[in-house]
Amino acid sequence: MNYNIRKYQSSDYEMICSWWKANKMPYPAKDFLPSTTYILCNDLGLPLVSVALIVTNTSYVAWLELLIANPEVTKEERKDACKTLLTHMINITKDLGYKNLLCLAPNKKLEHFYNDLGFKTELKDSSMLVMQLNKGDVCHQ
Repeated sequence: MNYNIRKYQSSDYEMICSWWKANKMPYPAKDFLPSTTYILCNDLGLPLVSVALIVTNTSYVAWLELLIANPEVTKEERKDACKTLLTHMINITKDLGYKNLLCLAPNKKLEHFYNDLGFKTELKDSSMLVMQLNKGDVCHQ
């Protein structure tokens, strides 16, 4: 299948949030999504998957975060789309000169998916912690 990868636009927010809601997962506040969020669409223009690339001011590390797929497409389409977008993001990160790419896997299934792409599990049984510094939501339930 042919895919098109494009940058996230603020008008995509409700669509992406609906994917998190359909999976009964918390979803990020609108201003939490960075401008380096990408969406992979099929050849008909249907959005299939989204992920954010968090860049840093050091060449040592960048992050992949907020991976979510369209729940209305088949499992096979989601898996292939995720693999295609993540491979593209790995290549972008390499081209930007980063030495390491980190990601969070909130469940074992996603951890194994990342492992199959070449990521190594470094921390087991860890938690993601957030300190809210100013008013505003980080995630919604």
